[in-house]
Amino acid sequence: MEKESHRKIIIPMIQITLAGIVLMGLAYTLYALLHIIVTRVSLAVAATAIPTAYTRAVFALIMVLAYWLVSRTHWKDLYKSACLTVPTASLILAAGIGLYQWPAAAWAAKLVMLAFIMLFLYKARKTWMYFYAAAIAALVAMIY
Repeated sequence: MEKESHRKIIIPMIQITLAGIVLMGLAYTLYALLHIIVTRVSLAVAATAIPTAYTRAVFALIMVLAYWLVSRTHWKDLYKSACLTVPTASLILAAGIGLYQWPAAAWAAKLVMLAFIMLFLYKARKTWMYFYAAAIAALVAMIY
């Protein structure tokens, strides 16, 4: 019986980790393409590039909106929690990169963003899978 309970936790942890990493990779590839397109268009139109901090913040907000739409589906919590990795990492990265000139402030902003996300998950009474997904995303974002 104990092995069965371990499987109910370990297998979803592995699935969330792998799916989260794949989704984050896809999202950052999409961000890079979006940033290249926005930069080329802004250079052609206004002869100045839009700063990366702005495009990253807008992309993070788009990912939050996309996750909000995913959260309204009838998907299993496993899938929704894996999808949570993208907006979590995007928000933490946007907060940190916006303050990259001040490393202490960047780390503080990342930790505050993570605390708000965890508080939101707690208030929304989400399962452990969501907290785990947020922690995986935070780890990736902190390393980046």
